[in-house]
Amino acid sequence: MRFQIVLKVGETPITLSDEVSSMEEVFEKTSALAEVLPEQCQNCESVKLKPNHRLTKSKAGKPCHYYEVTCKSCGWALALGQRQDGSGLYPKEWGPPYSKGEAAPASNASPDGW
Repeated sequence: MRFQIVLKVGETPITLSDEVSSMEEVFEKTSALAEVLPEQCQNCESVKLKPNHRLTKSKAGKPCHYYEVTCKSCGWALALGQRQDGSGLYPKEWGPPYSKGEAAPASNASPDGW
């Protein structure tokens, strides 16, 4: 069967559509995504959020994928880590924006409940 659900990243709707064989599979697919989607920015509490994906190369020339949810109001971002077994993403921590070439900002901020 085919299912479609709309989830929100802040105020940004994301439509997920897929083929599944059972209702349990619908919950498996949507709960994994809902786990990483914040409702608001931890820094300024804005709901103007957007998902981001960046593709870069490592020093060895291998492709590196970076995933985050960025606040359009203040620029802070929730970094998303990739599970080693390739089964999905998990929320890491919120942090301020930084420029290429700078060290990543130190941050002990993490989303409530994660």
